[in-house]
Amino acid sequence: MRHPAYIGMILVEMGTSLMLGSWLALIPGGVSAVLLVLRTGLEDRTLLTELAGYKEFSGKTRYRLIPRVW
Repeated sequence: MRHPAYIGMILVEMGTSLMLGSWLALIPGGVSAVLLVLRTGLEDRTLLTELAGYKEFSGKTRYRLIPRVW
């Protein structure tokens, strides 16, 4: 998994909303999760062009956020 911290942040955002017992808090948590998923795509694109060796690393580590899914 190339971005384990991001999946952790998504889980914290959603978990915090549920711990607060507020369904309305899931809205900003969901927006934050979507933004983090978008960020992983943008970050991968940038790293592929600007970081030497990242292409080989991304070839070895296929999945971005969820193992065996994406």
